Amino acid sequence: MSRFAIFNKFVGFMRKLINIDSGDIVTSVIDKLISEKAKNIFLFIPSNALFWHSIVNLKLLKREAGNLNKNIIIINSDRVKRELSERVGFVSLSAIPEEIAEEDAGDYKIEDSLEDILLSGGKKQETNVAPVVAPKKISDIIRLLPDKGPALSSFASLKKYSSHTNAEEERGELSDEDDRILSGIKKDITKNEDSRDIYETSADMKKNKLEEEFFDRENFEEHFNNKAKNVPSQKIFGGTKNDAYFSESMARKMIKKRVLMKGIIFPLLIVIASASLAGMAIFILPKAELHIFRKLEPVPFDVAIAVDSTISAVDFERNKIPGQILTVRKTEEKLFLSSGEKEIEEKARGLVTVYNELDSTSQPMIPSRFQEEKTGKIFWSKKSVIVPGASIKDGKILPGTLDVEIVASEAGSDFNINCSAFSPCRFTIPAWQGTVKYDKLYAVTNEPIKGGSIGKVKVATIEDIAKAREVVVSNLKSELTNELNEKVPSNLQLLKESFVEKIIKESAGVKVGDVADDFLLSADMELSGVAFNEEDFNRLFDFIIKNKMSEDMDMLADKREVSFAVSYGADKKVLIKATGEESVAWKIDELSIKRDVLKKNESDLRQYFNSIKGVESVRVDFWPFWVDKTPNKESRIEIIIER
Repeated sequence: MSRFAIFNKFVGFMRKLINIDSGDIVTSVIDKLISEKAKNIFLFIPSNALFWHSIVNLKLLKREAGNLNKNIIIINSDRVKRELSERVGFVSLSAIPEEIAEEDAGDYKIEDSLEDILLSGGKKQETNVAPVVAPKKISDIIRLLPDKGPALSSFASLKKYSSHTNAEEERGELSDEDDRILSGIKKDITKNEDSRDIYETSADMKKNKLEEEFFDRENFEEHFNNKAKNVPSQKIFGGTKNDAYFSESMARKMIKKRVLMKGIIFPLLIVIASASLAGMAIFILPKAELHIFRKLEPVPFDVAIAVDSTISAVDFERNKIPGQILTVRKTEEKLFLSSGEKEIEEKARGLVTVYNELDSTSQPMIPSRFQEEKTGKIFWSKKSVIVPGASIKDGKILPGTLDVEIVASEAGSDFNINCSAFSPCRFTIPAWQGTVKYDKLYAVTNEPIKGGSIGKVKVATIEDIAKAREVVVSNLKSELTNELNEKVPSNLQLLKESFVEKIIKESAGVKVGDVADDFLLSADMELSGVAFNEEDFNRLFDFIIKNKMSEDMDMLADKREVSFAVSYGADKKVLIKATGEESVAWKIDELSIKRDVLKKNESDLRQYFNSIKGVESVRVDFWPFWVDKTPNKESRIEIIIER
C-alpha cells in the first residue's frame, strides 16, 4: 500500500491536488486553501516559488491550515525543502502518486520545472512511490517517509496528467524545451537552486543544520559560483554542467564556520547593545520628578456683592456686577378627599317667606311653630321677628313679607322636603288656628328643606387641608423652577440660593370640621431668582480675596468653601452676601529649585526643601530605578506642584 493510500485510509477519500505558481506569495496560497472545499489537499509547490524564500511562510501556512481544519501534504522534489516542511509539521512527498494524479488530471495542468527536465534528460518518466506499512496515526506517516524519496526525475511524469495536452504535443514541446534549456545549462546551472539539490543528492550530503543551510543559500551560491569558473565541466544526463559543487567535507566546513561566526557575533552584539543602553541610561536618560505639596493657609471672608440690572460691566470699586431679577407666576388647583369622620344628628333647615295679608299693621312674631301643609312636619323659627303690614298699590293689596329661617323639630332625614318653584311648600302657624290671622299670616318657600341626618359623615381635617396645600405648592414650585430656568439668557447663570417664592392667593373651599367628602384646593404662586454672569462674579470675588492675602501666595479656587445669603431690594437690585474661607498656598520658584537641586541625593533634597517656606512635603521619583541622585541637567528635572 502506498503512502497516499495510507493517508487516504486515515482521513477519508475527499482530496484535492492544488498547483502553486512560482510567483504566488503565502497569502495567495492561503486564499486557495480557503476557496477549496476538500479537507485533504496535496499542495505542489515548485522549488523556484517565492513561497520558499522564508520558513515563516511554512509556519503561516501550517497555522492557517489548522484554523481551516485541512490536512496538507506538500509535494516538492527538493529534499531540503521537504525536510523543512516536515520540521514545521507537514507531511511531504517528492512526487504525486499515480492514483492521485489520475483523479485530478482534468482539474490542473502541472508543468515540469527545470530540474525535472534536467534529471529526466528531456524524457518523461513515471515513478511510483515506495510502499510503506499502514500507520495508525499521522505522526507515524511522517516518521515512515523516506529521507530522500524517489528520484527527482519522477516529477517529469506529472505533465502527462494535464487535460490540456496529449502525448504527441508533449513530445514536441519537450523536444523544443530540451534544446532551449540544454543550450543554456552551462550559464544557468550554478544559479539554479534546485540543480544544486541534485548535486547534493548525488553526493549524499547530510543536512544536520537544516535552517542554517537553507537560509545561507545566497552566500553559498556566491562562493559556489566563484569556484565554478575554474573547474572543468562534465556530462550529466546528456547535458553539459560545470562540476562546480563542493565536496561533502568542504560544505560541512563552510557551514560550521558560518554557524561558529553566528554563535560569536550574536552574543557580542547583545553585549554591545546592553552596554550602550546602560550608558544611555546613566549619562543621557536619568531624570527625576519632584512632587511638591505646599502648606495650605485659610483666608476667611465675608463679602457683599450687589447684582444691579442697571449696569453692564463689573464695578470693582463698588462691588457690583450686572445681572437680572427674573420672575414667573402660575396658578394650580387640585381635588382632594376628606379623611375625617364624625357622628352627627342634624336637623333639617331652610329659609321661608312669611306673608302678612291681615292689614297694614305690622305683626310681631315670637319664635313660632310652623307646620308644612302636605307632610304635617313641624318646624320652628329661631328668633322673634316683625312682619311688615300689607300695602295698597294701583288699587291692589300687596301683603307684607319677611324671610325667616326655620329648623325641624327633630333630627333626621325625614324632615328633608324637596320644595321647588314647580312644587312650592306652604307653612301655617298652628297657634293662630281658629282666628282671622290663621289664613292671613302664613309662609311659603320654593327652596328645599335639607340637612337632616343621623350617622357618620366625612369631614375635612386640618391635616387634609395642610397636605393638600403642600402638594399644590410643591407642584407649582417645580413647574415654576423649570419655567424660570428656561427664561434665563444663555450668557447668565441662576443662583439657586436666590430663589424666593410667594403665595399670591390660596383657597381650600372648606374649613376644618366641615362636612365634605372632598374639597378643591387652589393656589396662585410667584417665583423669583437672580441671574448673572458667573465669570463676572468670580473676577470680582478673586479681586476681593487677593486684596486680603499676601502677594507671595496663590489662591486655590478648588479649596474655596462659601455659602450665600440673598436679599432683594428696591429698584431691581439684589445683595448677595458670601461668607466662608479660601485656602491659599505660598508660591514656588520652579526655576530656582531646578538650579539648586542638581546632583543631589534624597537626603540632600530633604534638607533643602525643609529650608523652603511653604513646602509641607516632597516626593522624589528617580528614573531608572538604580539612580539615586538628581540629574546634572535642569531639563531632566520635572517639578510637579500637587497643590
